[in-house]
Amino acid sequence: MDGQNKKKKRTASEPWAMDELQHDFEKIIRQTCEEGDSLTQRQIERIASGTVKSAGRLYYRSLIASAPPMLAERRKQQAGFELRNLRRWRKAFDLLEAIWVCCEEMGCALNGHYRPQAVQEQDHVFEAMTYLHAKALLVTSEIICLLKGGFADGALTRWRTLYENNVIATLIRQEGQELALRYVAHSRVQAWLRAEAEPDHLPNEDAELQKQAEFAISTFGEEMKNRHGWASKLVGKKSRHSRKLPQSAAMRPRAASMNMRLSISTSIIECSMNY
Repeated sequence: MDGQNKKKKRTASEPWAMDELQHDFEKIIRQTCEEGDSLTQRQIERIASGTVKSAGRLYYRSLIASAPPMLAERRKQQAGFELRNLRRWRKAFDLLEAIWVCCEEMGCALNGHYRPQAVQEQDHVFEAMTYLHAKALLVTSEIICLLKGGFADGALTRWRTLYENNVIATLIRQEGQELALRYVAHSRVQAWLRAEAEPDHLPNEDAELQKQAEFAISTFGEEMKNRHGWASKLVGKKSRHSRKLPQSAAMRPRAASMNMRLSISTSIIECSMNY
């Protein structure tokens, strides 16, 4: 690479913007004192505040002016990294994305074929599994994006969410219709609570959602407001954490085979096969 195109690093001898700001502030204080005026603590604070605000406006204009080339260079570097990352791990990415497409197509086909029957039979397990399948696909898409961008720790965090998704699917398949109904009803309660927490939420904006949530709470109890309130019978009414969910799933032989060392691809396939 041409040396002229390399990004220069600031050396210790070069002026720093914050040093210049500090120098200007001290200069104002010094000039005021030399003129024989004494400054109170409040006046010094006012001068400091005014200097910072003035510098902030200056730096803001400078940042906006230099943003296009700066962002273009940053995006170029990121795109280059992602290309090199894809080349290095192409086999793994191709396999993971192929599995994702397979699971997405399988879910669409199963949903389209069995939904009329599930509606007629009021099959709550089917409804819960459909939701969990869609969530697994979404989370896996996030994992793929994070891996391509080089954010391995972030991808691992989302994989833990995928693992939790599988634990929930296993529990619902084991416990049957009642737990599935609680899970579906719980999703409405949580959606209502999130909507109410929005700062711009208007009263009666989601009247139907509120009606569904209130009915779920009156039917299953106040614990439905907790994160895992749908599983309160398994983990305890006062529990707000998911640590007991894998333990509940591990109480039976089928669930005991699940563990944190499962690969991402296996997790997606198992979630898809929960139908």
